[in-house]
Amino acid sequence: MMELELFSKYSHTRLVPFLGHCSENDNDKLLVYKYMPNGDLASSLYRVSDFEDDSVQSLDWITRLKIAIGAAEGLSYLHHECNPPLVHRDIQASSILLDDKFEVRLGSLSEVCIQEGDSHNNVLTRFLRKPQSSELGPSGSSSATCAHDVYCFGKVLLELITGKLGISKSDDATTKEWLEHTLGYISVYNKELVTRIIDPSLVIDEDLLEEVWAMAIVARSCLNPKPSKRPPMKYILKALENPLKVAREENYSSGRLRTTSSRGSWSAAFSGGWRHSSSENAIVPGHANREGVSGLKQPGRIGSHSSGGIEHTYSNKRLSNEIFPEPHEMQDVEQLDEH
Repeated sequence: MMELELFSKYSHTRLVPFLGHCSENDNDKLLVYKYMPNGDLASSLYRVSDFEDDSVQSLDWITRLKIAIGAAEGLSYLHHECNPPLVHRDIQASSILLDDKFEVRLGSLSEVCIQEGDSHNNVLTRFLRKPQSSELGPSGSSSATCAHDVYCFGKVLLELITGKLGISKSDDATTKEWLEHTLGYISVYNKELVTRIIDPSLVIDEDLLEEVWAMAIVARSCLNPKPSKRPPMKYILKALENPLKVAREENYSSGRLRTTSSRGSWSAAFSGGWRHSSSENAIVPGHANREGVSGLKQPGRIGSHSSGGIEHTYSNKRLSNEIFPEPHEMQDVEQLDEH
């Protein structure tokens, strides 16, 4: 079984802990994984309270950011630390498992494959399937590429921001319409626009709003229709670990002429690829659709709860002025319009 070979060679704290396997008969093998008390993100984003009133509670913002960072760590490991690079191919809320402390463990690993076009040849390549088709999926890229994982991760981020359940698992016309509508409220030039799409159950102050805005910017870059313009997971991870740095650099740079090169900041390289997209200059509707699009579940006004008394955001734990390596891999030069 592919999963057995995967776990025999690779292990990481962000992959679901594999305990062993057993056989019911000669043909059927059962894999045993560690129990995840909080289920998956799809079932944990909103859940019925333990109190008698049966009210629905949602995850607070700090926990949502923690989950986004954990999932990004897992994908960054698969994309950048495994040799050859591995593609998850099934990133959605239900594949993001949560332990008792809401730490992320990536599950649904049966679809993992070697990145399409990779020429590495080692023991693992004999067991991990190579893509059978190069057809483009809804992400605009083959499902056997890291760019596909990045696109799917962008939908997960929007699910965390908006609270709209079902986005990350759906690729139908309704979801595409919702994505187009929602991305119109994410602008590097106007932070306040994002308040129109934020999950109404979240309690957000000014500092947290900057973090939400930064995550929205990250999500939008992940959803770039051009796969080559989507940022690598390692830069997505750095941005999520330091959202205030992203927000303040973007705020400072708006209205300025900037270029992206190996000498530029990592933030410029991260965001520059999509700033010229037509959606950035699209006319924003007069008001956000709070009810969402049919088929995407949206709870009403509900309370939010913490994952366990976390008092500081991740951006406060990591200095926002931390210096990152320059993104030498990203050489595209882009000129931004002055606003």
